[in-house]
Amino acid sequence: MVLPLFTKLARELEKGDRDRTGEIEKFSKALIFGIGYGGTIGGLGTLIGTPPNIILAAIVNELFGIEISLPAG
Repeated sequence: MVLPLFTKLARELEKGDRDRTGEIEKFSKALIFGIGYGGTIGGLGTLIGTPPNIILAAIVNELFGIEISLPAG
Protein backbone atom coordinates (compact mmCIF):
# COMPACT_ATOMS: atom_id res chain seq x y z
CA MET A 1 0.00 0.00 0.00
CA VAL A 2 2.86 2.36 0.73
CA LEU A 3 5.11 1.29 -2.15
CA PRO A 4 3.46 3.50 -4.82
CA LEU A 5 3.72 6.50 -2.52
CA PHE A 6 7.44 5.98 -1.94
CA THR A 7 8.02 5.29 -5.64
CA LYS A 8 6.40 8.59 -6.55
CA LEU A 9 8.42 10.37 -3.86
CA ALA A 10 11.67 9.00 -5.27
CA ARG A 11 10.74 10.03 -8.81
CA GLU A 12 9.89 13.55 -7.68
CA LEU A 13 13.21 13.79 -5.86
CA GLU A 14 15.03 12.73 -9.03
CA LYS A 15 13.24 15.41 -11.04
CA GLY A 16 14.15 18.11 -8.56
CA ASP A 17 17.84 17.33 -8.10
CA ARG A 18 19.61 15.58 -10.98
CA ASP A 19 23.05 16.13 -9.43
CA ARG A 20 22.30 13.75 -6.55
CA THR A 21 20.94 10.82 -8.58
CA GLY A 22 23.21 8.26 -6.89
CA GLU A 23 22.15 9.33 -3.43
CA ILE A 24 18.50 9.32 -4.43
CA GLU A 25 18.83 5.75 -5.78
CA LYS A 26 20.30 4.62 -2.46
CA PHE A 27 17.50 6.40 -0.61
CA SER A 28 14.92 4.70 -2.85
CA LYS A 29 16.39 1.28 -2.10
CA ALA A 30 16.34 2.04 1.62
CA LEU A 31 12.66 2.99 1.40
CA ILE A 32 11.77 -0.22 -0.42
CA PHE A 33 13.67 -2.38 2.07
CA GLY A 34 12.05 -0.45 4.91
CA ILE A 35 8.60 -1.29 3.56
CA GLY A 36 9.48 -4.98 3.40
CA TYR A 37 11.01 -5.12 6.85
CA GLY A 38 8.15 -3.10 8.30
CA GLY A 39 5.63 -5.56 6.92
CA THR A 40 7.60 -8.49 8.31
CA ILE A 41 7.88 -6.96 11.76
CA GLY A 42 4.20 -6.08 11.75
CA GLY A 43 3.30 -9.62 10.77
CA LEU A 44 5.44 -11.16 13.48
CA GLY A 45 4.15 -8.79 16.13
CA THR A 46 0.52 -9.89 15.93
CA LEU A 47 -1.14 -13.25 16.35
CA ILE A 48 -3.07 -13.03 13.10
CA GLY A 49 -0.27 -11.27 11.19
CA THR A 50 1.07 -14.45 9.59
CA PRO A 51 -0.20 -18.06 9.45
CA PRO A 52 2.78 -19.52 11.38
CA ASN A 53 1.78 -17.42 14.39
CA ILE A 54 -1.65 -19.10 14.52
CA ILE A 55 -0.05 -22.53 14.09
CA LEU A 56 2.42 -21.84 16.91
CA ALA A 57 -0.41 -20.68 19.18
CA ALA A 58 -2.30 -23.93 18.51
CA ILE A 59 0.80 -26.07 19.18
CA VAL A 60 1.59 -24.22 22.43
CA ASN A 61 -2.01 -24.68 23.54
CA GLU A 62 -1.98 -28.39 22.70
CA LEU A 63 1.41 -29.21 24.23
CA PHE A 64 1.50 -26.91 27.25
CA GLY A 65 -2.11 -25.89 27.84
CA ILE A 66 -1.26 -22.21 27.48
CA GLU A 67 -3.87 -20.30 25.54
CA ILE A 68 -2.62 -17.42 23.42
CA SER A 69 -5.56 -15.37 22.23
CA LEU A 70 -6.58 -11.95 21.04
CA PRO A 71 -8.18 -9.63 23.58
CA ALA A 72 -11.90 -9.17 23.00
CA GLY A 73 -13.21 -5.69 22.43
